[in-house]
Amino acid sequence: MTGDLFLNADKDLERLESLLRILRNYNLAISEHKTAAVNGKESKIYYSGTVTGNRHDGSYIYISVDGDSMPDLFKKISDKLQNP
Repeated sequence: MTGDLFLNADKDLERLESLLRILRNYNLAISEHKTAAVNGKESKIYYSGTVTGNRHDGSYIYISVDGDSMPDLFKKISDKLQNP
């Protein structure tokens, strides 16, 4: 992973961690992907994240998002957790 996770994501990561606490149980999966260079275009790195879990009221949650960087990914996941 790039240095974005450790250098620029502190605030977004703290927000995500606090929002995950509203869930009774959850699974968080984050991955980094790199596209192939095609027709002279450079390869691109993007990130994807998925959260599944149960809220305290028993309802099920599923969130899947893509981001350009780790901070962007954490922000998008947090936004969806806050505003389902």
